[in-house]
Amino acid sequence: MEGNSYPDDFAYRLSKFTGFTKNIVEVFPDGDRGSYGLGTRVRFTFPAGSTIDLSDICLHFTGSVDYTRIDDGTTNGVGEVLFSRDISTCISQLTLYSNGKILQQLTDYNEIVNMLKDWKETSEQDAILSHTEPVYQKKGIAAFAATKPTRDYVIKNWLGIMSKDASSSIIDTNIFGQMILEIVFADANQLALNVATDQVAVDITSKVSNVSASFSNLKLSMTRYNMPQEYYNTLERVLSNGKRRILFDHYEVIEGTPANAGYNSVRFNINSQSINYMMGTLVPTNRKMTGKPKLVSDYTNTSKYYDRIGSGSTSQFVVGSTKLPVNAQNTTDAYVNTLRLWGCKSDGKYHHNDSIDSLDTFADHFFISPLSLEYSTNMCHRETKMMSGLSTNNLPLSITYEINLVGPVSNVSPLVLVSTARILEFDANQNSDVVI
Repeated sequence: MEGNSYPDDFAYRLSKFTGFTKNIVEVFPDGDRGSYGLGTRVRFTFPAGSTIDLSDICLHFTGSVDYTRIDDGTTNGVGEVLFSRDISTCISQLTLYSNGKILQQLTDYNEIVNMLKDWKETSEQDAILSHTEPVYQKKGIAAFAATKPTRDYVIKNWLGIMSKDASSSIIDTNIFGQMILEIVFADANQLALNVATDQVAVDITSKVSNVSASFSNLKLSMTRYNMPQEYYNTLERVLSNGKRRILFDHYEVIEGTPANAGYNSVRFNINSQSINYMMGTLVPTNRKMTGKPKLVSDYTNTSKYYDRIGSGSTSQFVVGSTKLPVNAQNTTDAYVNTLRLWGCKSDGKYHHNDSIDSLDTFADHFFISPLSLEYSTNMCHRETKMMSGLSTNNLPLSITYEINLVGPVSNVSPLVLVSTARILEFDANQNSDVVI
């Protein structure tokens, strides 16, 4: 120990923050407060003149799935339709508005949630509130009893500007004006089809009809702070001297055309002050085409809609004209680099996905080919959020994800998730802009 570098336990740091009150408020859907179905959208208008914490917002609802009995002609039905592993995947698009202007819109939200969740820490709270570990009956059970469960859910963790990763989550609707959260529910494709027999997927799927899901009793709950007048005076004075900024993460999903044996690629252009990282993979091509649930995977414990395949592949990114990494990654390299990517991006210091018990399981069901472009050491323990990714210098940058496949290939397409940093700028006159 050098000098007076005593452990933090000896600091006895104290602070005092008084003069404020807080209470939990509930916000109900604009207009119709009834039941919403698959593919529908619902809007919530935040309370006016309120100081709230975006990361504290919770979405409450009662969820249920209904379907015509799946039957193979025997005494017992052979399957059931359920929500996927995390109830957040029932959302396909999430949009936050300020005075009619989009602050952030995340499309393919369910895809993003699922890709990130495999490498994020979960807790008993997630299992209790968000149904992170649904109980699927196993194949071969003679007395398979199909269920149509109805239960209450709460989504308390969000991505983007509403996440705990944003540089600040406290906003005042006096400054941002009318704020609206819009949610679009996903369709039946991403639901999970659980079967009790070993019939092939086509045979079972053909027996599934009239699938629907309902989301009722919807509401948002949030903490509203009543700050002392001194706080609002200080805020007004600070904003009068210029704009203030909130740094947050943004995500985009780019999907290519169906892949063949040999060389495949997906190319896109991106303009950003900070490209944080990218994750390439292969996904089932027809997962969005049938309009019906997908079989449950015994490995991922969720719908095969979310399978990520990479067995026997090598992959590489081309950023501008530079190949990264220098040598193409095989599946072992991809797994090691994925651990590097997420070394400081999970809530816990040491994270392990228990479902990945071998490299084969990773390559067949959880495959990610990552490329990190930011300084991520101790990122999750840093008090100040830092923007350190690759800047495109206000010009579109061409990026190509290349993946080489061996052997027979069918029904897979390359997909890339891109994480960038964005800045929300705002002033005292309800003017806000997002700098990409």
